[in-house]
Amino acid sequence: MTKKIKYFCSLMLFSAALLSCESTAEKEVSENNSSKQYTLTKTATKHIPLDAQTPAKSHVLNIFEEDGKEYLGYLNSNLNRIQIYDFETGDLQQSTKIAKDGPEGIGRISGFKIVSKDSIFVLPTLVTKLYLVNSEGSIVKMVDFSYDKDKVAKTPSKSWTIWHNLLDYKGQKVLLTSGPVGDINKRSKSQLTNTPIAFTVDLTNEEVETVPV
Repeated sequence: MTKKIKYFCSLMLFSAALLSCESTAEKEVSENNSSKQYTLTKTATKHIPLDAQTPAKSHVLNIFEEDGKEYLGYLNSNLNRIQIYDFETGDLQQSTKIAKDGPEGIGRISGFKIVSKDSIFVLPTLVTKLYLVNSEGSIVKMVDFSYDKDKVAKTPSKSWTIWHNLLDYKGQKVLLTSGPVGDINKRSKSQLTNTPIAFTVDLTNEEVETVPV
């Protein structure tokens, strides 16, 4: 049995100032009291055939280019796999299993960003660690950005990538989104306003820098 998915591009306004990106989607921009309004227009629909073991919905999608070809990274949450498809033909090119336990265990995938087919950043669910894995799912590097040497939390809130594709990188810094911990209904307006929406993790020294609201 063959399933099909539709891929839609999303716009991350808060990261536009940090990460350079290009989009072919048509945008309508209007000025209203110094604020910008954007409208996204769907320009095309892409169909990728999936096998019976792959769910037809994925909360993490990546498009990347390697050797002049475009590929689609797709999270198979049922099997904890990152599946890479040829974007033009829809053929499955690679399936990387991420172990949940054991020596190479990372946990359940919350988000990922593909640098190349042999270099993939993986963020586990509700864990303040970032992993770089190869095509076999083996850990190449692990960055723990939870606490500093004095046991003080480096991040003011949890990283939150589930249901979004909000994990990116530039140079030696990885951009992660964040959200308030606990029940947001019990937070005041000022507390929510002052909660950083994103932060960067330096891969060389594990330093964390929040992105101003």
